[in-house]
Amino acid sequence: MLPNNTTISWLIDKTLPAVEGPQLDTEPHYAGNFLEAAYKKGRWPVTADPHMLQPRTTPGSCPPLVILSEGNVTPEALARNLLHFEFCLSKSNNPNPQHGDRFLVKLDRAIFQLLPSGGVRELETWMNPSIRQVRSSALPH
Repeated sequence: MLPNNTTISWLIDKTLPAVEGPQLDTEPHYAGNFLEAAYKKGRWPVTADPHMLQPRTTPGSCPPLVILSEGNVTPEALARNLLHFEFCLSKSNNPNPQHGDRFLVKLDRAIFQLLPSGGVRELETWMNPSIRQVRSSALPH
């Protein structure tokens, strides 16, 4: 599904902002059956629809599905998280997901693969830098 050095072709759900840019191959979806359109176009569907978290809502013929949660989905956040997802997937133990696979992306926090058994497998947790205040007396003079 993901040959070396290629990007994923995304189909963006109508509830999400449009994203354009040289690093992402995206196409918005406005009408009709979202998952059927993704299958016909060979694009990975991206949605924020919480009903897609249920395994029965995803047909086995659907390209891998990415479900976004927990955050304000701006065009910038969507682009950043999709690019990070592509990077993490290319570095994972399984860089070639199969049709019917589902992934949960907690915006700017973590990426999980939703397993058919109902469990989850963590692909990536974003590092949150810790910034602490430094007293001016501790700085070199």
